[in-house]
Amino acid sequence: MSSTRPSINDIARQAQVSTTAVSYALNDRPGVSESTRARILAIADNLGWRPSSAARSLHSAHTNALGLLSIGPETGSAYFLFEFLIGVQAELAEHDILLVLHTAADIDDANEIYRRWRAEHRVDGIILLNPFIDDSRIPLLTKLDIPSVIVGDARRSSTLPSVWTDDWHAARLAVAHLAGLGHRRIARIGLHPRFLHSKVRRRAVMAALGRAGLRSDLSADPNDIPADGLILRMLSADNPPTAVIFEDPTVAVRTTTALQNAGVHVPRDLSVIAWDETEPCRLVRPPLTTLHRDVREYGRRATRRLIAAVAGDMTGGHVKGTTTRLVIRDSTIPPK
Repeated sequence: MSSTRPSINDIARQAQVSTTAVSYALNDRPGVSESTRARILAIADNLGWRPSSAARSLHSAHTNALGLLSIGPETGSAYFLFEFLIGVQAELAEHDILLVLHTAADIDDANEIYRRWRAEHRVDGIILLNPFIDDSRIPLLTKLDIPSVIVGDARRSSTLPSVWTDDWHAARLAVAHLAGLGHRRIARIGLHPRFLHSKVRRRAVMAALGRAGLRSDLSADPNDIPADGLILRMLSADNPPTAVIFEDPTVAVRTTTALQNAGVHVPRDLSVIAWDETEPCRLVRPPLTTLHRDVREYGRRATRRLIAAVAGDMTGGHVKGTTTRLVIRDSTIPPK
């Protein structure tokens, strides 16, 4: 038998049932037939399945729910949120833990919800997604003493545990690829200047350009002006870019189509890289070169870290969540 601890997914796969059915059977809850329950328990016993110590601690003394709150339209990339939540739910299913998912109107509303969750003992821990620069939620959660995990590179701004991606490594991959093709004018289009990860990525791209001996004056974080408008403005100026790195893959796909409708050929006139991988990145013409990371695994790792924190394990601090790799497709070629 493998030395790796068997999971609920392993049991579900062998029993050919859902992870929810396995969770019901293992926790002696209604929702499965007695014959299915017996079969699942037999498979679990044969595999040597045991609940993790963190999960046992969580179940014994807490509400058995974790919270994740997003703020209105400023949740960041819709793709990232969707994929991240799939990972979160997959990890929670293995421990039979619920997710309380809520949307706040703004950061003040978010903080009020956190206070209410704490006062009413609604959740055992909180995943803080897409932290802002100077985010008031972070000191509040520290003060409220709720086990929390920040998703993002908060190593320099918080004592709360965080799970993060090395965006400096990702930026070096993108810039090295474009510079290697011969591009000397590389633009960056961010997501929203309020996000901490946009600040980190902006600095990372600027540093990577500097190391490559390139100017770093073509960087913008869209607000009221659409990304394609920003790019068209850059292309009409003196010394325009020949390549662009988009922080949001959805914006990258939409802008690629809009630019080509405006007569800008991708990649002949402008090479494009998208930060993160989506199905539309592969389906758009041309298919986009991407900085790919496993966002679902990112969600699982953040959730595991929070489960451990709720159980009292505060070791580990800031944990690397994912590794980025460059996937080269037809949207990046040498400049003409």
